[in-house]
Amino acid sequence: MLADMARTGFYREVAIKSPLARQRRALLKARRQLQKQRLELDNTMRGLLRSFGIRLPKGTGKLPKRIEAAIIDRPDLAVFITPLLEARKACLAVFGKLDDEMMAQAKKSKDCQLLMTAPGVGPVTAMTFVATMDDPDRFKNARSTGAYAGLTSRRYQSGEMDFTGRISKQGDSLLRAALFEAANVLLTRVKKSHPIRDWALRLKNKKGGKKAKVALARKLAVILLAMWRSGEAFRWPQAQVATK
Repeated sequence: MLADMARTGFYREVAIKSPLARQRRALLKARRQLQKQRLELDNTMRGLLRSFGIRLPKGTGKLPKRIEAAIIDRPDLAVFITPLLEARKACLAVFGKLDDEMMAQAKKSKDCQLLMTAPGVGPVTAMTFVATMDDPDRFKNARSTGAYAGLTSRRYQSGEMDFTGRISKQGDSLLRAALFEAANVLLTRVKKSHPIRDWALRLKNKKGGKKAKVALARKLAVILLAMWRSGEAFRWPQAQVATK
């Protein structure tokens, strides 16, 4: 059966990532895991204090100081909250080391620097894209990157129905999250006008913010792969370039 499949072409070769790509993805996954652990610790402490009638404002910047102030006269709470605060501090320290290493590798990589010329694309998104794709010629069609990241819509077909549902989420979750975050930055923080951003804003007004970000993330994946293949930086409209 395997010989017949090989003869007729009913199979697809599995792309094996290079050692450098595997090392980069391991670094990104470890960094992401520490982020999740820090968030879980924050939510745990908030939940425990809430059960004792102590509600803390939103935000993470001043959270440790607010928690310390809330338990300063409550030794009964400090017994289990203080160890969690220490674990949070240790988690952030290790996260900082991994983040510095990731930033250093992104700075040294010409491919990452090229992709970072696109608006909304920072070191994390660029490194994730390069480490996940590994080879820019891996796909014959650049549009396949959206499906690979699980950003394409599912289609339901039968004799009586034919409609498009939500995104498949069948691709690489690490890449999908990075592209979605880049789309969010481009849509909400980047102020400079660009046809891609203007298109996403119109889609946001018509379909809603979440669908617009998903569509923009899918378009960003195609653009980044095209940039990587051609070696050209992101191009702004000539009218804006002339006014710089």
